[in-house]
Amino acid sequence: MRFYSDSDFQNLLGEKIGSGTEKICYLSKINPCRCFKVGLKGNCSQIKREVDYFNWLKKKGIRASFLPEYYGEFETETYVGYEQECVLEKKRGGGYDSVELLWDAIANPNNSMEEIEKELIDLKREQMEANVICGDFHGGNIYRVRQGNIFKLMIIDGVGVPEFIPISKMFRFFGKRKIERQWKKFEERRLKGYYQARYNSIAKKATNE
Repeated sequence: MRFYSDSDFQNLLGEKIGSGTEKICYLSKINPCRCFKVGLKGNCSQIKREVDYFNWLKKKGIRASFLPEYYGEFETETYVGYEQECVLEKKRGGGYDSVELLWDAIANPNNSMEEIEKELIDLKREQMEANVICGDFHGGNIYRVRQGNIFKLMIIDGVGVPEFIPISKMFRFFGKRKIERQWKKFEERRLKGYYQARYNSIAKKATNE
């Protein structure tokens, strides 16, 4: 745990790149490959859940290629949060040649659906093997990134177990069942919509040619 004064912490913050109901994400002013995810002390249940989960993964030696690197938690007089790898393109100071939201990647007719579907299978397989639970699993939290000729999918937010008694975290059997349920819902409710958006994009492109 690192401690900062509010004024010292403000000097570390760069551009605000995202916000939710209780969490704000800032680029690090010192290292643009990293970001700070921050919440007010009185309204930070999501931050605490994510910090607890990342610390638990680290303690258990569980690593997953689809998760951004975790650099630890911090606290100020007003805020709590954690520092994490920021999934950004190199032209913005990040470490990736390209970064796309999953739904944008699917809708882009220049991308291979065969490759994206393989990447989805690989993501699900690794998630189940590592038993990494996501409390907020949807396409807005999944990015498709490229380094050189290698593409992969990354879950950039929403990791952790929301249940009061986290049996899905502690017991692989229950974790697998939870991940299966989440993927089934994701495939039935979200992926169909993304595929329709791709069809519309291809149809529009054909009409304009």
